[in-house]
Amino acid sequence: MTNDELLSASRRMLNRITRDLDSIDAGHGDAIDDLAGKLRTTLCFGKGDRLLLRLCNVFHLEMPSVTVPYTLVPEKSPFLIGPLPEWASPLNPAVAPKIMTIPEWMRSQAVHLPGVGRRSWDQVISDFGNTYGAHVSATVPQFLDEIRTYGVGTGTMGAHMLRAAGIVAEHGLGLALAELDGSDAPTLRGHHAGNVFIGMMALTDWGEAFWSVSCDATESVELFSMPTFDGQRMVGTWTYDPETGKGAMTFDWSASHQPEIDGPSNSGGGSTS
Repeated sequence: MTNDELLSASRRMLNRITRDLDSIDAGHGDAIDDLAGKLRTTLCFGKGDRLLLRLCNVFHLEMPSVTVPYTLVPEKSPFLIGPLPEWASPLNPAVAPKIMTIPEWMRSQAVHLPGVGRRSWDQVISDFGNTYGAHVSATVPQFLDEIRTYGVGTGTMGAHMLRAAGIVAEHGLGLALAELDGSDAPTLRGHHAGNVFIGMMALTDWGEAFWSVSCDATESVELFSMPTFDGQRMVGTWTYDPETGKGAMTFDWSASHQPEIDGPSNSGGGSTS
């Protein structure tokens, strides 16, 4: 591929990722499959992938960085999802940000699930992309079977994570191309999906739950649901009070509640913003 062809492919990929994210934000959950394949090509390290890395290397561009909230939760906790990237303006300003380049972030831990183990962002995106995005696999990785049992809003945590990674790819490609063109930096897409952003969910060895939740809904909505070790499910709900203009998170345990499957898909007790 020539340099001109690489540049053209990068511009087309940015447009394609933006269309997928627009479609997902408009309520078309099946677009997550299309996004998964494009994220593998743009961000992952496999043969024929690494589009953003190749673009920056060939044209000597600064590799865009991503901001991830610092967490006191140990990475070796038996259950940990996240923290998800929040770029330069963390939703919770009380949480110190950790800045890393996008390739560094891709190599960092994304999840640690019981029975599955640790998966990096590169592995998470590759699993989705290889199973549902670029191919239709005969088998489904154990990680994908497990992550779809965790709900966010009306969708799954897997789709929520892919949308967050999609914002990284969209903004990263946009920043690199803007530097090359000498144009203004692109506007960052909002983190909330359906009024909800789950930045982290965790359970420590000593049984303490941690989460980072943000909700901008002006009505009561379901935030998340997750399986518990006793076979039930914990459901977190955002209860909004129109008189005060404030919301609060409440919890319920139910053996029957399940997240709606949409395709493949502050610490010390939690934080909301």
